[in-house]
Amino acid sequence: MSMVFVDVGFSNFMDASKIITISRPDSSPIRRLVGHAKDNNRYIDLTQGKKTRSIIVSAGEQGLVVTASAVQTSTIIGRIRKAFEDLFVSRLDPAGLAVIGEGGSE
Repeated sequence: MSMVFVDVGFSNFMDASKIITISRPDSSPIRRLVGHAKDNNRYIDLTQGKKTRSIIVSAGEQGLVVTASAVQTSTIIGRIRKAFEDLFVSRLDPAGLAVIGEGGSE
C-alpha cells in the first residue's frame, strides 16, 4: 500500500494508513488513554500550545502512539478521505477506468 500523508495541523503530517482512530479528547476513556501514553512515552503533542481538539491513535513500530492535534476530528477525516480519493483518481488509466489488476487472464 502506498504511503498517504495527511496534515493533522500546523504542517504536521501522519501516515493515514497507520491511523486507527480519531476521537474527541473530552471523554474519560480517551483521557485515561492519553495519561497512559504520556506515562509510557507514547504521546506526541502537535497542538503547538493550542486547545486539543482531537486525539489520533496510530500504529507505531512498537505499539500504539497517541497524538494530540488542534484540528477538529471531522476536518482530519475529511483530509484523509480526500487524500485517498486523490490516490484512487491518480491510479486511473487515461480512459477513466480504474486499473484493478494487470496481466493476462488464463
